[in-house]
Amino acid sequence: MNKTIIININSIVFHIEEEAYEVLRSYMIDIKKHFAKTQDSEEILMDIENRIAEMFSEKIQQGKKEVISLEDVHHVIEQMGTVNDFDIEAEETTSQEHRYDSQASAAFHKKLMRNPDDKILGGVCSGLGAYFGLEAKWVRIIFLCFFFFAGTGFMLYAVLWVVMPLAVTRADKLAMKGEMPNLQNFKKSFEEELQSLDPHLSKAKSEIAKGTSFCGNFICKLGKLFAQVIGIAVLIFCAMTILGLLIGCVGFITGVLGYQNEMVFPGTEALPTYQAILALVAGTLAIAIPFAALLHIMLRLLFKTKPMNTYVSLGLWATWITSVIAVIFFSLMGAQEYKESSTIKVEKELAVSAALSFFRKRC
Repeated sequence: MNKTIIININSIVFHIEEEAYEVLRSYMIDIKKHFAKTQDSEEILMDIENRIAEMFSEKIQQGKKEVISLEDVHHVIEQMGTVNDFDIEAEETTSQEHRYDSQASAAFHKKLMRNPDDKILGGVCSGLGAYFGLEAKWVRIIFLCFFFFAGTGFMLYAVLWVVMPLAVTRADKLAMKGEMPNLQNFKKSFEEELQSLDPHLSKAKSEIAKGTSFCGNFICKLGKLFAQVIGIAVLIFCAMTILGLLIGCVGFITGVLGYQNEMVFPGTEALPTYQAILALVAGTLAIAIPFAALLHIMLRLLFKTKPMNTYVSLGLWATWITSVIAVIFFSLMGAQEYKESSTIKVEKELAVSAALSFFRKRC
């Protein structure tokens, strides 16, 4: 009586003897350590686990044999090979490969399967070519001949499409070529796929890099152009605003001085002449100085001009604060001039009532 353990491989549950589990666990640890630094090692490990699950499933017989034994694990390891096979010298590697090839020819045969990596419709022709050792293009030509001359090519292709299974896993693809699904062939197949993908990946990366660089430069230039257009628009707006404020200030001052009556700023007529002129100048400076600062910033950004002198900037800052205070002061003074007070007095003669007349007679 042996103790068993339940394990899960490739989403398939197996009952395995404790001793066999320890051997299998050590085997899988060695494999993971060996392929840990390999590119996309998870894919190789998944393929190996899929193959081990397939071989264990073949050992299980419902009602007769439902537990994986130590002998089954040793048989799987013998078929799959060990990581020590990668560390032997070149001559030993060659002899080992011949040994595996002889085992494959004696105990492993090709499987007729559809090839998903080389297909036009369903991969039937490439699968037949791999099984019979022919290039897929010759098999396709034969099917075309059947289709045009005998008319049975389409029907035959449809039947084979239904009958032939699809080679999904790496073990299936190796079996389709007649290669033993062991560690060496798994690694060899994976490296061949990487070598075939490298030129395409390099070309794709180069094209993507060029496209990204072009798009980035185009977007950058478009953004700079848009920013320049906005900056020039703000620059023109600030200049026109300052010019308009100066013209308006001069016009209102001429109105205060009495040279014309069309332009008179509301409220200045209630102030003395000198106060009205000071109020107009202060109001103009309070509005114009912020626009002048924005104009200077736009000039620096667009034309890379020198920054404003520190004393000039401090003088403008002090002038703006003084102008704001003056505007508030003159606004309050103007409000006082418009302040009025009035009293309404109404006199009305009261009529004498009959009760009051009776009271006066009694007295």
